[in-house]
Amino acid sequence: MPSRKVPLNRLAFWVDPLDATQEFTEGLLEYVTVMTCVTLDGKPIFGAIYRPFQNETIFGLVGWGAMKADGELIKHDTSPANKHIVVSRSHAGKVEELAKIVFPGEYTVEPAGGSGYKTLRLVNHTAELYMHTTKIKKWDTCAGDAIIRSLGGLMLDLDGRPIDYSPELDVVNHRGLIASVASPYTYYAKVKDHLSSIGL
Repeated sequence: MPSRKVPLNRLAFWVDPLDATQEFTEGLLEYVTVMTCVTLDGKPIFGAIYRPFQNETIFGLVGWGAMKADGELIKHDTSPANKHIVVSRSHAGKVEELAKIVFPGEYTVEPAGGSGYKTLRLVNHTAELYMHTTKIKKWDTCAGDAIIRSLGGLMLDLDGRPIDYSPELDVVNHRGLIASVASPYTYYAKVKDHLSSIGL
């Protein structure tokens, strides 16, 4: 009887040793992070983000939760977050225009450096959304994606799909992103009908 091949689970590791490189060169050290992520079959399952100049570290394990370096668990806060949308300060594209079309007068759009920093704003409940409309490397997003998933949220591309980190795929996500710890698909539904109006 011929043996049947069973597909193996594939682990991959993504590392960003210096996120917010431009901000680092400008002395804007609050935005700088170091990130690592573990994926299983293209899905992020563990992420760690370290802010070396603020001595802040966050870990997230999907199915378990997120915690700080001192062991304090991060609770999934369901209260309304600070009405901020964090966006890139160095690769803005049309994200600010999109945010103002979709959420007119509802949010403050705040440019910030580094994908890791912007993810931590969601985790720390000081921003509600993280939006990006230009291409972005997957090592910039993987750790944050894992941590957001560990809290029940998700990072979606602007086609409404979870980002696939399978190693054989392009390391660049060309379709931007929208991320939230709470109700990511609800936010995406509000955004998708306006993408064509800004040429996305």
